[in-house]
Parts: sequence; C-alpha cells; structure tokens
Amino acid sequence: MPTEVINLVRSVERSLTIIEALAEERGRPKGITEIAQKLKLGKSTVHRLLGTLQEKGYVEQDPESEKYKLGLKLVELGNIVLHNLELRSQAAPCLKRLMERSGQTVHLAILDQGDIVYIDKVESMGSIKMASYIGLRGYVHSTALGKAIAAFLPEEQVKHILETKGMPRLTPNTITSFSEFKAHLERVRQQGYAVDDIENEEAIRCIAAPVFNYSGTVVAAVSISGTVLQVTIDRVAELAQMVVECAEEISTRLGYLGKQMAATVEMQSYSTFPSLKTSRNELFNINNTPSKKLPLTVVVGTPLGHVVSFAGVEKGIFENYGIDLRINIVPSGFHQINAIESEEAQFGQAGVVPIALMKAKGASVIGLGLLQGAAYTEKIDHDQAIVARKDSGIREQHPEDLAGKIVGVPLGTVAHEYLRAVLASKNIPEHEVQLVDLRDLELTQALGEGLVDAIVCWEAFPSCTLKKVPGSYLVQRGGGYIARYSVNITRDKYLKKHPEIVELYITAFCEASQWVRQHLDEAATIASRWISDLDPAVARAAIKNISFDPRISKFTFAGIKDSIDFLVKTKKIDGNLEVKSLINAETMLRVMKKRTDLFNDLPLIPKEAIL
Repeated sequence: MPTEVINLVRSVERSLTIIEALAEERGRPKGITEIAQKLKLGKSTVHRLLGTLQEKGYVEQDPESEKYKLGLKLVELGNIVLHNLELRSQAAPCLKRLMERSGQTVHLAILDQGDIVYIDKVESMGSIKMASYIGLRGYVHSTALGKAIAAFLPEEQVKHILETKGMPRLTPNTITSFSEFKAHLERVRQQGYAVDDIENEEAIRCIAAPVFNYSGTVVAAVSISGTVLQVTIDRVAELAQMVVECAEEISTRLGYLGKQMAATVEMQSYSTFPSLKTSRNELFNINNTPSKKLPLTVVVGTPLGHVVSFAGVEKGIFENYGIDLRINIVPSGFHQINAIESEEAQFGQAGVVPIALMKAKGASVIGLGLLQGAAYTEKIDHDQAIVARKDSGIREQHPEDLAGKIVGVPLGTVAHEYLRAVLASKNIPEHEVQLVDLRDLELTQALGEGLVDAIVCWEAFPSCTLKKVPGSYLVQRGGGYIARYSVNITRDKYLKKHPEIVELYITAFCEASQWVRQHLDEAATIASRWISDLDPAVARAAIKNISFDPRISKFTFAGIKDSIDFLVKTKKIDGNLEVKSLINAETMLRVMKKRTDLFNDLPLIPKEAIL
C-alpha cells in the first residue's frame, strides 16, 4: 500500500478516535492537551486533526474555554440513521418482491443535502450487475430517483438544489435547463412515476416512484434499473406499474394514504400490515355467522385507548344494541380518517391532531364524542410520559434537563404538543432540544440503543419502554399541561343522513366505555389479544393511566382549540380552522341526557363547563 494511502487511513482512524474521545463522559468539552494525553498522540497532530473536523462541522470549539465538543454535523448524520431505521425496515420486503417481479435491480434512495443517496439495494439475479452501492450519491436532475422526489418538493427548494449542485450534462439525454426540468416534473406528478431515459449513465434506463410518510411528505423514492436491453421502451408502462405499487406499499407502511394514492389504492392495501390487520373477529368467531343485526364497521388504531371497541365486541355490548360491529385495525389516525373518507367504515377513532390536519385539507369527518379524555377537567394528559435512558443526565421530575438532549417524539402529534407545553412551562425554547421524529416501537428501539436520551409518547409505549429497556426510568408523567383527546368520528354526510344510527352506536360505545372503566385489568387483557406485540402485563400497567370519559363539555372545545393552536404554531395548518368544524356535540349531549346511568361513575362536570 502506498505511503500516502497509509497516512490517509491513519489520519482517518485518529480522527475517529478523537470523535469517540469527545463523546465520552456525555460529551464533556475537552482541551487539546487532555485529548493528546488520552490518545497518546502529539499535541500538534491533535490540533491539526481537530482543525479539519471543526471545518467540516464534526466538532466545535468554545471561544472562551477554547475546549472542543462534538458538532451538529454528527446530530445531522444521526438523524439520517434514525430516520432510516423505519424506512429501510418497512421497505425491505417490498423491495425484494419488486426485484422478484421485475427481474431488475431495485434501489431505495433519500434526498440528503441536495443529493440522492442510495440507502438500500436489492441486486437482480441476472448476470449483468449495476455499479451502484449503498451510500452512493447522485444528482437530482439526471436520476429517476431524484426526479421522483423533486416532483413533490416545493419549487423553490428544487430550484435551490439545482442552483447549488448544478445540472451537468452526463449523457446526451440529460436535462440541463431549469425550465425544461420544471415541465418534466409536472409530467412526473401527473403520471406518478419518473423515468431516467439514459440520462444519468449510458445504456442504463431507470424507473422510480415517490414514497410518502404519514403526513404526506415525500421522504424517499424506489426504483428499478437495468440496461436498455432489459428495460425496453415497450416495458416501461408495465414496469412503472410495479414500481408505483411498491412505492405505494412502502408509503402505506409509513402511515400514508393520501390523495395521490387514493385513486389507485383501495382499502385492502391494509393487508400490507399483517401484524396489524390480523383481526380478532375470526379468532372469536365474531361476524362470521349470518346476522339480522345492523352491520357497522369501525376502524381503530393500535393505541391502548382503543380497547373500548374491542371490549364492546367481546363482551357483547354492541350486540345487545342490535349492532353487528366489524373492527378493522390500522396503524394511525390518518389511516382511520382515510377509511371514513373512502366510506370503507361508518365510524372511526382518531386523535384531535390528525383530525385537524385532515380537516384543513378538506376532509369531511366530524367528531361525535370522546374516546379518551375527560369532560370534567380542563387538562388531562396522564397517558403522556417522558422516559429517559440510564445515564442520560436527566433527573426525575426535572424535564428542564431535556435542554441540550436528543429526544425521540412522534412530531406533529399530541405527544409533540405535550412536550412543547412541558418545555414552555420551564421556559425552555423548543430549539434547545434536539427532536427526532420516531414512531411507535422505534421509540423503544432508539432509547435501548442509546440513540436518544429520552422519548415522549402516549401509552402503552412508555410502559413498554420501561419494561424492555434496562435502566430506563420515568422522568415525568402527565402534569396537566394539555387536553389529550381521542375522538369518535364519522362522515358529516353520514351523521346527517343516519342520526338515529349514530346515536345508537354512540350509546353502545358509552356503555362499553363504562365497562372498561370498571374492569381495567380484564380490559387490558382483551387489548393484548387484539393489538399485536402488546404484553398483557404492560397493558395492565398502562391502562391505569388512561381516562375513558366519552362526554363533552366546554372543556372539550377549549382543549380542541389548544390542539388547533399547536398546529398553527408548528406551521402544520393556517389559523382558519374552527373548533366547531371538528366536532358535533348534539349526539353526545342527547346520550348524556337520556342515559345518565352510563356516566354515574364519573366525576361531575362543573356547572361552568356544562354545555
């Protein structure tokens, strides 16, 4: 090996040991002398390497103490790793199936600092192999992957990328003018996929489609690549359909079911969630026999609060009201709302935040009454919790210690709303905490692997994390910072057309809710049979932190207004959304008046809060 290569490798190795040394003792800043002594290196060598690392953003120097600490570049890279924990794992089976169907090499890529970065690859079984590899960077303008992502980005962002990275001509077919590229992206948006027609490499043709997350943001693209003899012009339409179906499946796994996909994706695409879709209707022989009862479908999620529907079916409560209830389990509130919008279900249950987000986009769902929350108090958030890992430096009952820490939280959700309120109560600006967008079991995984210092979420994820991550502990639970509501929903048109059916369903639901309140341990066991991977012991611990009060009061409207304000402050929606557009109180108020026996175990609603 040449001497210059040996020296380069040694410099890289020494640079990495410096980064590791700075990471010790929870990142305590260190001086050149201390680092040199620890690593047994010359001070001049350490100074030179630190200068390079500082220039690249991997370390920072305090101007007063002149000591060095880890830089934000590492946080940026860590965020990419955390983001890809879910993306790659959810995409893996889809990529493999696409390779098997198409016979071509399949890639998964993301956009990073204006470049397309390959984060996964499934090589075809043919003799001709692609020269690509995981970690390879490419241009946006010349790759199908880049065009598939760029088509769904703001125009100004695309323009900035192209101005920064340039549009070099890599082949005679490469698009090199912004106006032409802009028109090309419009065609990509219309057809749902992009083609690299020998634009990036000679004799190579690629087809790509975008991948969206739960909020409708494009986060990646999937592609197939082959030689022009393999991916012929005649096969583009056929192969494009395969790629689009793969991208849609990955998007659905990430919680997306938006307008771009609604025209082609039917609700049976929930089968891509086998662990979630596995309905317990068959297990308990529910709805499998002919019935003269009223057939209704409710679509629910995996949070423990949805146990009311499970218990209502298992205990025969809905049946006693003449309702033959079918339960479909899906991953998120966005899925539930889309199921209602597509008329796949008459009823659903979702959090106020996803309801408000979808209403702002024109959804016709309307809230009927609470799934979980409380009508007797202004704030209720006991199911929200902050859990920290061992040696995180965060003290119990001291959430102000989150400042400067890395915290995993599902962004844009009620857990994010809760965290913002907690930080505000301690006068800590949100930007002083490094937030990482994590979902469900990703939270437990990231905390267990030490990728984050703490997590924030709703039950049963805090209880699950406390059990599964050794040394983890509760920093804070609840505290009365927000009104945490989940709501029964239906379509506005369905409510107007079938008010008597809606009232019947809500009455049965309220009785099931009362049964859950009075039989928490048994309800937890029922939930563990319906929700995949929910340990019964975890469920029993977690359910005690959830309030099952379906009633409505003035506090309800105030809490919903707070959630809308949160979305406005985080720039998820504008300020034009009215509280009354999210919930219709009439049905619930009628049930509260007619069936007082269903609520006599709950605290009274204060007079000033009665509607």
